[in-house]
Amino acid sequence: MKKLQFFLIAFIAFGLDDCKNEPIKNISNVIRIDNIVDLTHTLTPDFPFIPVKKLTYLFELIPMATLKENGVEANSWKIHEHLGTH
Repeated sequence: MKKLQFFLIAFIAFGLDDCKNEPIKNISNVIRIDNIVDLTHTLTPDFPFIPVKKLTYLFELIPMATLKENGVEANSWKIHEHLGTH
């Protein structure tokens, strides 16, 4: 734990040195907030995918732990590479 604290303090100390309130000189490489497009979608069993017989399948959320029984919620995902945005 002490190592983690040391690295966090060092990261903050050295990182803040670079956070001076100086104007940005080269604005051509700055991503403006009005150029960001949110492509996230909630995965559900209804999510579209390319059906390939015996290879692809629906997204599945499999409960592993519940608040009532385990004091925490945890799930396992059954997913393949060509499902969702990527």
